Amino acid sequence: MTLSAGDVREVRFTRTSFREGYDPDEVDAFLERVATTLGAFAAGRPPEAPLTPEHVEAVRFRPTKFREGYDQDEVDDFLDLVAEALAEAARSAHESAPGQPGQHRLHGEHAQPGPRGPRTVLEAYAAARGIDAATLRASVPPVTRRGSGYVTADVDAFLERAARALEDRRRGVLPELTAHEVRTVRFRAAGWRAERYDHETIDALLDRVEAALTG
Repeated sequence: MTLSAGDVREVRFTRTSFREGYDPDEVDAFLERVATTLGAFAAGRPPEAPLTPEHVEAVRFRPTKFREGYDQDEVDDFLDLVAEALAEAARSAHESAPGQPGQHRLHGEHAQPGPRGPRTVLEAYAAARGIDAATLRASVPPVTRRGSGYVTADVDAFLERAARALEDRRRGVLPELTAHEVRTVRFRAAGWRAERYDHETIDALLDRVEAALTG
């Protein structure tokens, strides 16, 4: 089953009163962000603040006690479907995007060197938009243990350098970090079981940094 934005907006969960549930306002707000992301992909346009399966995995809702909430098992089961739908939407956008070369920033034992293939619609749009320091710091994705990814310490250190470079550029000071360095940086691949940042999400962020430092 592939969820649509309408499916997400129309879902209803059993209400709980005397057992612990999830805060309805928090669940509704998160699912609205999911629906917005899926709706944008379905319309062929990149979402402004897209959610990924990693965001779904990392989300936590306040529990409710002695007040009405959403049944936790029903919400958790639905979020599994949401993660699959977001992954499928991103894959579809990738397959339909016009070819535009990109490159992994992985190196090391677990690296997969060589061309990344076509940029997704989201990546190409994001690169064109650029980014500022505050948005960069706020856009760091949650860590995950799924899929291939970068060592978090490597990424955190480089993103802080990038944020300082963006601040320098805004003040009219020549940044120490160049667009070329952003384009060619390589991070270690996270080992098995280690926490990591999803490499495609970080690559998309750095595409925006590169655009901001180039423009």
